[in-house]
Amino acid sequence: MKKLATVLLSASVFFFATPAISFAVPLSNLNGLTAATQTFATSTAPNSPHLLVQSSGTVHTFKWNGTPWLLNQGGTGAIAFTTGSIPFISGDVFSENNVNFFWDNVKHALGIGNSSPQHALDVSGALYSRLVTVSPSPSVTVNWNAGNVQTLTLSSNSALTFSNGQAGGEYKLILNQDATGGRTVTWPSLVKWANRTTPTLTSAANAIDMASFTFDGSNYLASLGKNFGDTPSPVSVQVLVVAGGGGGSGAAAGDDGNGGGGAGGVLYEAAHTITAQAYAITIGLGGNGGATGHNHGIQGGNSVFDTMTAIGGGYGGDNFGAPPAGNGGSGGGAGGESTVGKGVGTVGQGNDGGNGFASEPFSAGGGGGAGTAGQDGNGSGGGGGGAGIANASVGDLLTLASAGASGFIAGGGGGSYWSPGFTAGTGGSGGGGAGGDNSNGSNGTTNTGGGGGGGGRVVGTGATGGNGGSGIVIIAAPIGTIASATGCTHTTVSGNDVWTCTASDTWTPTLP
Repeated sequence: MKKLATVLLSASVFFFATPAISFAVPLSNLNGLTAATQTFATSTAPNSPHLLVQSSGTVHTFKWNGTPWLLNQGGTGAIAFTTGSIPFISGDVFSENNVNFFWDNVKHALGIGNSSPQHALDVSGALYSRLVTVSPSPSVTVNWNAGNVQTLTLSSNSALTFSNGQAGGEYKLILNQDATGGRTVTWPSLVKWANRTTPTLTSAANAIDMASFTFDGSNYLASLGKNFGDTPSPVSVQVLVVAGGGGGSGAAAGDDGNGGGGAGGVLYEAAHTITAQAYAITIGLGGNGGATGHNHGIQGGNSVFDTMTAIGGGYGGDNFGAPPAGNGGSGGGAGGESTVGKGVGTVGQGNDGGNGFASEPFSAGGGGGAGTAGQDGNGSGGGGGGAGIANASVGDLLTLASAGASGFIAGGGGGSYWSPGFTAGTGGSGGGGAGGDNSNGSNGTTNTGGGGGGGGRVVGTGATGGNGGSGIVIIAAPIGTIASATGCTHTTVSGNDVWTCTASDTWTPTLP
């Protein structure tokens, strides 16, 4: 009978929350005892938890005495649990915490961190996949069973292989450039990119990119987030902006002197603040010279970088002064008979052109330069173009980029004359074109913003004015100030990075 009692006691552990259970067994006594009530205790200590057996004839009823047995006594330590609770061991009893972990059998939903789940799995709080580090190698296998988010530091160009992707799985691969940078990856053929275009990784040293994938069972549909990190602080660079020079005036057959074109305006900042963005750069074209006949030149085009706009040079004036010479970055020179027709320069960018000489030899004024005003026509011939700006006036940018003639930039065009035996005005230092000496005016030098020379006296045919020279933008900074940049032409000179923009472009710097 001792063995039988033991079996019944062990079985009773699984019915702690049920009503009393009666067994009809042909027993006349238990353990040799015939009293109506038998007590099975887990210890002899007073009031210890026990199993109560009440007998009535051959019917024996097993009951708890009201105190749940602990785990080490074969019980649960609890009377009952809430429907849907998921018990867990707390010390020597089973417990429940339905706020943190609960199964809703009506909605068929598991709640983690809440007792009212709304979906099959409803988590209130953080849910994350641990970050897995992949060992670098020229051939790398990324096993998605290891984790949904993995990181790889590239120490060489690497060919990637993916394994164990699950349909519907969302995966991320963080790609870090090492201290050298410029590492590339070859993607598995199952990776498909948006717009069918495979992106390139950020090449800068220590750059961070992140590829995201959704596996549809056949292919990894991918996107790439590039160059993660803090917003770089603005930096200062030197910037020189030069506009296009104005065209010189054309001459009719045997005409009086014609004015030279003004130089393009010049702006220089020794510490211009830039940020990591794309900068649209406009390089002003030189204005065309006037055609033969009474045709003045065309104003030069503006050049633009960021907030800096240099104004195109003014055109050279016709010999009769109608209309007068054009205003601009620097003003155009007046025609040979226009003593008050000079063009006016823009303050801070250039200077005025010269006036004409209204008696023989009817000499025209030179166009203004960025450094000095154009010379007036005089009794010896056409006025010379105003001088451009020297290196000392614009920091070391011109030296670094080797721009301009003889270290100058933005000179005015020279004026012409009428009477034979005299001389035409010379072009201003810095790319200005000379006035025509019984010939067409000379063109301003390309990418200097120099003005075109005025057309000279040519009996029977007339002469054209010279075209203005196109402008330029130069950006310079000590090496390391800018990590890299696209657009324009890059050189390194004397410890500086220099970007020279000779045509309209987009310059995009990457900052450290």
